[in-house]
Amino acid sequence: MSLPLTHRLRRLIGSFNPVYPRLIALFTGATALLWFLFRVIPKPSRAAYPCQRAAFPVATTFVIWLIGALGGKLALDGLSRRLQQYRWVVAGLGAATLLGLAGWTISFMKEEAEASPAQIATDFNFIPAKSNDPKGIAKGVYPGRVVWVRDPLATKWGGQWKSSVDQWWLDANTDQQRVDAMLAASLVKLTGTTNDEQAWQSIFQYYNKHARGMDARGYQPGEVVAVKINLNNSTRSAKADNFIDASPQTVLAVVRQLVNSAHVRQQDILVYDARRYIPPYILTKVWSEFHDVRFLQQPKPKDNQPKHPVYGDYSRLESADGNWVEGVAYSNGKYKDARLIPKQIFDATYLVNLALLKAHSYPYNDKDGGDNGQTGVTMTGKNQFGSIKGTPELHPAINTDKEAVKNAYSPIVDLAASPNLGAKTILFLLDGLYCGRKWQSYPQHFPNPPFNNRVEPYENSDWPASLLVSMDGVALDSVGLDILLAQTKNNNDEQGRPRILIRANADDYLFEMAEPDHAPSGTVYMQGGKAVTSLGVHERWDDDATKRYSRNLDPIHGTGIELLYLPLGESIKGEATKGGATNAGVTSAVGQGVPTATPAPALAPESLPGKGLSEHDFFYAGEGKDRLMYLVKDGAVVWSYVDRTGKGEISDAVRLSNGNILFAHQFGVTLITPEKKVLWNYDAPKGSEIHTVQAIGTDHVLFIQNGDPAVLKIVNIQTGETTKEFPLTVSNPKSVHGQFRHARLTPAGTLLVAHMDAGKVSEYDGDGREIWNYSIPGVWGVEPLQNGNVLITSHSDIREVTKKGEIVWKISPKELPEYKFSNLQLAWRLPNGNTVINNWVNSWSATVDTTHAPVQAVEVTPDKKVVWALSSWREPQNLGPATTLQFLDQPGAPENVSFGVIR
Repeated sequence: MSLPLTHRLRRLIGSFNPVYPRLIALFTGATALLWFLFRVIPKPSRAAYPCQRAAFPVATTFVIWLIGALGGKLALDGLSRRLQQYRWVVAGLGAATLLGLAGWTISFMKEEAEASPAQIATDFNFIPAKSNDPKGIAKGVYPGRVVWVRDPLATKWGGQWKSSVDQWWLDANTDQQRVDAMLAASLVKLTGTTNDEQAWQSIFQYYNKHARGMDARGYQPGEVVAVKINLNNSTRSAKADNFIDASPQTVLAVVRQLVNSAHVRQQDILVYDARRYIPPYILTKVWSEFHDVRFLQQPKPKDNQPKHPVYGDYSRLESADGNWVEGVAYSNGKYKDARLIPKQIFDATYLVNLALLKAHSYPYNDKDGGDNGQTGVTMTGKNQFGSIKGTPELHPAINTDKEAVKNAYSPIVDLAASPNLGAKTILFLLDGLYCGRKWQSYPQHFPNPPFNNRVEPYENSDWPASLLVSMDGVALDSVGLDILLAQTKNNNDEQGRPRILIRANADDYLFEMAEPDHAPSGTVYMQGGKAVTSLGVHERWDDDATKRYSRNLDPIHGTGIELLYLPLGESIKGEATKGGATNAGVTSAVGQGVPTATPAPALAPESLPGKGLSEHDFFYAGEGKDRLMYLVKDGAVVWSYVDRTGKGEISDAVRLSNGNILFAHQFGVTLITPEKKVLWNYDAPKGSEIHTVQAIGTDHVLFIQNGDPAVLKIVNIQTGETTKEFPLTVSNPKSVHGQFRHARLTPAGTLLVAHMDAGKVSEYDGDGREIWNYSIPGVWGVEPLQNGNVLITSHSDIREVTKKGEIVWKISPKELPEYKFSNLQLAWRLPNGNTVINNWVNSWSATVDTTHAPVQAVEVTPDKKVVWALSSWREPQNLGPATTLQFLDQPGAPENVSFGVIR
């Protein structure tokens, strides 16, 4: 009896058991799909690999089978009648599938074992350009100058790359003071000035003249300086790994320079990466010192990011989301989101490009994570990818596996030339404290000269420890590329593979930037309807040993790069101070042939005029990390007040006629006896600061409380009553620290106030009405004179002005070339007509070398002759930084003043 066909088909299929067609199909299809997704999603270019070309149709068939499985079941009865007569064919196909799967797996394993050698040879076969053949037009005060400073003692991390508690970016592993000194030394040498305050004046003036057509124009309050840092591996709001990002010590060093030496208002500084999170260790490090500096990241702040330590909110951690505006045009006419930049950056006036000395691609991932990378290097050019919204849109144009063939269009040129972005750059820096070999990389040791780092074991403390600066971004990246390429040689791991590799066409973007008006790619680069002209000079050095460029070889006729190398070390201590000259004259590493800097001039004459401490009896106080005050009589310190709590700075102090000391110390005002007993104290409310104070008679104290709002207060110290108070207008109520530093009552009973944030001196009557003002940027101190004129101290000069605004006397540090001034804060007119000028030295970020010390004060005659200079930096008479000197032989009690009805 014949069985029905459907019954016989089911028996036939059942005889195969699930081990056969079903499992074969399921296993083959699922394996192909999973492997294709696992390999191709991280790196789409793998789709072209032979194993993936084989897997794709199998995976596709499997997906189609899944979708049609339900419908297939419904059609089973009809299909089974047709398969009955082909059962042996089905069995044969199953066996062939098994054999094919085995062969495919073996082929894949062989492919992976060989690591695609042809691709590595193509991608990582960078051929450098001809040596000393500069292209483009050099930029900068000294055109094409690049300064490279290295201090091996700045970096101390032990290389514990797996650790989440001992990261390279911790303060314990990187010496902040040495990083500060490195940056200060490089800026001075870059601009050919004698101190870093002058360096910043030179940088701003150069940019404003050449980019904005403004002669002798420096920074002005309200002009935002954006600092672009590289945080490519800060993909989470709380970072704990050891992948390379901007070092917090370098970021703080830049902010310190901008605030303390360039005199940029804190609220005018915006540190950002518009594609990533700002890590907590950068936020807290900067905010702990500069409360009003702003930050910008892509997402809105997360709960595990620290709130502001003073303001208790996220008001100074801004988000790019919701603030994108069109700011970049691309000369190839492509892209959409890549045209967008944050509104905050669009509105900025200046930009500092703080990038990393880092390669971008590496094919072996034994330790580093992520894919192989896309391009040759990650330095100042590519750093601007973190300024735009649509970064992924640009990746094919820099990927040598895709559009970045030899002499191809580069979007890096348009980013650098955009008037809303790269064209705002006043300074380019490469952070090379810890360098990487690709975009996601742990720090790398550099074994070749001048670094000579140990490479085995990895866990050692030898690092590149370098900073490089220039006003020519093309020149800086050219030097960075030469440094990285030199470290690829004779630097193989235990498997014989180079530890560092540079991808093909790594310098193409530099040639395009150097000559965008006749670019090798043939692209017509345009911005704002105009052809883009040279963005800088590109050149390859002569040799890895000598490291010389065309201006090193021929300083007179060279048209390319000038590289200056400043090796610092343990013997160099405190050579850089806030605004101070740097002892950059050090010898090069022996045998390296790297051009080195020449010695900086002395900070003061070897023999100082006058009788030192014996010249005058005086009361002395200085703003610093320690609160220090001294009384000097007959050439010796007879009284001292030393407070090393680290909270607050003494900005104003006076010794009263009864011997008591009244002083303002940032977070309060205090009156003490000579025995240091506190007679009266006022604590500044949270969020406010006090930097100036004056006694009125024996019962009243006048001070200005920086804050929101800022107010003048007169307090009766006997009763604690506030007897007078009125608000003072400031430029930014939130920028508390930068509002006021000095105020003094006049013989006429009015008040002179130095509005530091507004760049002016104002005179107020007893009712708080402004009755006179005088504009002067960078003003710090003000002193009324007996003749009715006003003596004003700014960061650039001291001047005596009349109430009509006429300058009747003026002196600047340039007129005293033998004395290198760090920073001017206050000045006083003596009864004999001479003027005393202080020379304040930063004690937070530098230590004064007592064998090569600056003066703390000078006394000059009306004809600008120095008749007395004070330099007392050694124990037991180390007076520290100078803010105020009060000569004790001056007539009249300092409290013998009035303000309105208060006497």
